[in-house]
Amino acid sequence: MKSSLTSALLVLIIIALGAYAFWDHRMQTERNAALQNELIAVNSRLERLEMNMAKTRADMDELGESSLGGMIEDANDALIEGWSAMMNAVGRELETARQTFEKKRQEMEAQKQQEDQSAAGSGDGAL
Repeated sequence: MKSSLTSALLVLIIIALGAYAFWDHRMQTERNAALQNELIAVNSRLERLEMNMAKTRADMDELGESSLGGMIEDANDALIEGWSAMMNAVGRELETARQTFEKKRQEMEAQKQQEDQSAAGSGDGAL
């Protein structure tokens, strides 16, 4: 009687640990998907900015050929510097986002490993 009760309790514990592991895996998968979507959105924004910059450069080339000459060229140079500064800032933000994404991914993997080790340690102690 006592042996079957212990066996039943162990089965329930194993089922509970399995359910928790499944739930945790699902939550991490959803979190990774959300971070991936955020990264895709940032990359999309960067692509739009690059297209805008290419169009602006083409416009500046066209303006450079106009009769205002040096004055327009100076204005174009200032615009290019502004765009370059903005693109550099976006690049730094993308790098920061990538590093943050990687750090969170590593933290989640470490947490999962700790939980797996804890679950394995708890399981060994109960047997």
